[in-house]
Amino acid sequence: MPSGLDLFSGLSARKGIPGFGPFYVSFPLQKAFAALFCLITLAISPGPVAADQVTPIACVTNQAVPDAIAAKLDSTLLTVIDGDAESAEVVGFAPGSELFVRSPDWTYHRSAGTADIATNAPLDCGRPFQIGSNSKMITATILMQLVEEGELSLDDLLAVHLPEVAAALPFGDMITIRQLSNHTSGIFSYTDNAPNGVPGIMEGALSDQDLLARSYTPEELIRFVIDNGAPNFEPGAQGQWSYSNTGYILIGMILEKITGKPLGDLFRDRIFEPLGMQNSFLWNGVPQPEFNLPRSYYQPPFDLDTTDWNMSQAWAAGGVISTAQDMDLFIRGLMAGRLFNDPATLSAMLEGVPTDGGFMTYGIGIGEKPGGFWGHGGQTLGYESDIGLFRDQDISLVIWTNSARNLAALGSSLVFGALAESGALEKRADAAQSLTGTRWVWASATDASGHTTTVEDPQRYAIFFQDGGDLAVKADCNRVLGKYDQKDDALSMVTKVSTKALCEPDSLEDKFLKALQETTGFQWNDKTLVLVLGQNAGTMEFAHDTTN
Repeated sequence: MPSGLDLFSGLSARKGIPGFGPFYVSFPLQKAFAALFCLITLAISPGPVAADQVTPIACVTNQAVPDAIAAKLDSTLLTVIDGDAESAEVVGFAPGSELFVRSPDWTYHRSAGTADIATNAPLDCGRPFQIGSNSKMITATILMQLVEEGELSLDDLLAVHLPEVAAALPFGDMITIRQLSNHTSGIFSYTDNAPNGVPGIMEGALSDQDLLARSYTPEELIRFVIDNGAPNFEPGAQGQWSYSNTGYILIGMILEKITGKPLGDLFRDRIFEPLGMQNSFLWNGVPQPEFNLPRSYYQPPFDLDTTDWNMSQAWAAGGVISTAQDMDLFIRGLMAGRLFNDPATLSAMLEGVPTDGGFMTYGIGIGEKPGGFWGHGGQTLGYESDIGLFRDQDISLVIWTNSARNLAALGSSLVFGALAESGALEKRADAAQSLTGTRWVWASATDASGHTTTVEDPQRYAIFFQDGGDLAVKADCNRVLGKYDQKDDALSMVTKVSTKALCEPDSLEDKFLKALQETTGFQWNDKTLVLVLGQNAGTMEFAHDTTN
């Protein structure tokens, strides 16, 4: 790591901290273009209703939820749609959201916000939504069923099942099905911008309505990778992990080849019908009006309507439409072993590898997060969701929103905090309770010699700690998710860039992110946070922003 003088070169000597300006947020799955973030007020035009004016819609359930738990979960639900929330400028917000949480003793199911910003029609209970990458859990479950049936092995080479594809891919003769399914293959994700400058599939759709609605075959998605991609690392490289939607397109192709059936039929026959998921299906086109999906949007100010996004662009990696009730049936059925004949199959599916993303470990299409939460997350161009199970307490969670960039990406952490506050879950003894719930903006830096300089535009750099160990970061024009671990005065952070927009020439993005990952400790009070950097590189001072 460079010295403190090198690390903080480029900071401004100008004093003062300007007001915390607006910006947009982004999360894993798609990498986004930079944009300005602004709000549309109801006084000017129709738009999302302020959260303090909203009462959640109570959905019909069979088990009443205790008042104390309901109040905390109501607050969580409303925070997701609140553009004025403390977290909104770092993590974002959504027009509408639905939250389903079920324990053995009670069920919470409520929705809030709007399904259509043009009309302010309420987002009513039980609406279907695009589950995005939560579809990988379904694809992976069928993969494990076929492994259990002896139709293939996780250690089979890709070349055994798709020899022509393997021959065309770099390192294609080395890639195994296990590596495709746990994201250790290093294969380029077709949703990313390519090294040769070609926008990733779905990325280009953000600026071209024709591309938004364009249909792709799985073979065309793979051809994009062959023609434009480059591997992130050699398959199975020690300590390497890189999330790739391409891997799950390849798995879907393998499943169809082995069974001789369309993937949608496999989902229906092997997952949806056995579990009673009557409102779930794989869709390979533009959603139809009769599906009753809410209108969907990319990000605030919700001027990019993505309702007509063609779901063939996700297919086995993220093309399922479902409901909160159905996805609750799925995650509970999966984690109870109901979809396998041998309990060892589920154990093999959960056997994970360390990641540098939003999971502690990632198995075969499913990951573990803090709090003993097993599940996944999902994002399309118009939806964000988090689905899983707090396994020890048998509490399931489904949260979704009708925009692509918002707090639902941290759904398990949000709900963990709400349940811990209400007494339904035990609080983490080592959680940085003092740091959570606050937007910290980078005010200044002090190098190893003691010289302090002020950040010229603090609003361009911010961090937000969430209960459960999740970290959200604004690094100038890019948005980052990561993890933090805190005990006593020791603090470490791991960040993973989720967007790769090109920031202005004066950007301190790289230095900021590198410094965060070199943090070894902290000091704080209610107004100031000081991060202590390792190797005697100095400190970073943050202010509790109260201008929102």
